[in-house]
Amino acid sequence: MALAPEDPHSRSNLAWVLATSSDASIRDGAKAVELAQQAVSVSGGRELLFFRTLAAAYAETGRFSDAIAVIRQAVAIARMQGKTGLANLLEEDVLLYRGQVPLRRTSAGD
Repeated sequence: MALAPEDPHSRSNLAWVLATSSDASIRDGAKAVELAQQAVSVSGGRELLFFRTLAAAYAETGRFSDAIAVIRQAVAIARMQGKTGLANLLEEDVLLYRGQVPLRRTSAGD
């Protein structure tokens, strides 16, 4: 982030790790939400995986209804863009969040 402060990918990648790491000592939901919101904002909301990261961050902080709302928005956009595979992946996340379970993965594409 220090090398490219305006790069939303750096923010999203760090937020993803802070929200979804299997190592509890690494997770920081509040910081993940902050970084993911910045990534979505800086990208102008054009990168759907940033929405996934934001939803994962919300889930990590216990904000499951916010996570579901963000994912539903991203699913709708993905379907309109013909990105069925991504939409299906995002819908899998919704199932976790409905069960009040945060996402635990290693990369945003998992």
